[in-house]
Amino acid sequence: MPLQQGGYQLSANMVPKKSKTVVEAEPMSSTIKLADLDDPVVVRVLQATALCIARLGPDKTTGDEIAKASGVSRATLYRRFDNREGIFASLLYARSIPFVAPVLKLLSGEKNIARRFEDGMVFALLEMSHDPCLNAFYTAGWAFPNLALIQSAYSHLFGDSIVPLLKTAYQQGEMRRNVPFDALMSWNMTQFLQLASQAPWEEMALRYQIRHFVIPVLIPDAR
Repeated sequence: MPLQQGGYQLSANMVPKKSKTVVEAEPMSSTIKLADLDDPVVVRVLQATALCIARLGPDKTTGDEIAKASGVSRATLYRRFDNREGIFASLLYARSIPFVAPVLKLLSGEKNIARRFEDGMVFALLEMSHDPCLNAFYTAGWAFPNLALIQSAYSHLFGDSIVPLLKTAYQQGEMRRNVPFDALMSWNMTQFLQLASQAPWEEMALRYQIRHFVIPVLIPDAR
């Protein structure tokens, strides 16, 4: 029976098909592995970890706490995950899956590129802040490995959907071309996480920040 936290249920059938095998993401300075999210034990561990993080925060959520809450041994825990950061990255990936399709739809709309980008960021930031687990990560501070594991999870999550869409816009000249695409995306992710760390936001204030301090860097001709 899936555990429920803040109105959100995590279950194996919510995971994209590509997650059937162990995959590797590439954060800035190390590799964090994402677990097999079709594994019932992994789902159970991630549900328990979400409850621990919502209660204790990421920094105080230890391997022992996770093992106790999930009812699995430490040996079983680390057979599924390399380390605590692997658990956290897998959890961030799984909890963020529901937001990919709506953001992709906003980015693929008929508005100009600047407004589509703004709408996508606003939706993601406001909706993700309502998830106690995600919000705990975002507001936990900027110390590594927090930033690295978030980037690790999201590089995989968005790599097959949102990133190709933005790369097409970049290649078509809709985005700033005098900066390499990867550097532009890395900068944008940093801005996204910085804004997320300042939640809660009022929508108009968030739109102002994105419109005046993020969009002009990504899209120099934005109006």
